[in-house]
Amino acid sequence: MRCSSQTCFTIGASRPAPGWLPAQHAALPAGGRIYLHELLIADGGVGPPTPAAFAMLMLTATRGSQFTFGELKTLLQDAGFVDAAVTSTYGYYSLIRAVKR
Repeated sequence: MRCSSQTCFTIGASRPAPGWLPAQHAALPAGGRIYLHELLIADGGVGPPTPAAFAMLMLTATRGSQFTFGELKTLLQDAGFVDAAVTSTYGYYSLIRAVKR
């Protein structure tokens, strides 16, 4: 996680510890943005094959897993962020962004 005065950015959130997103929310000023670069699972939790295989690796190696965009959006909203959006970046990766109001 890297944060500046207006932005927090992370790659691979993979089931962060409780309180992680609220702490990022508290660290940002109003209008600050958070960016998550993630390998997303399809809505419904099944596939595509590459993210699903990575989710299995995360589960067995670290007890973590990958998210759907809907799951991340809910986590971000629960932490106080708004306007969550997703943009496909490269391969199966996506950039998720949200704003602190």
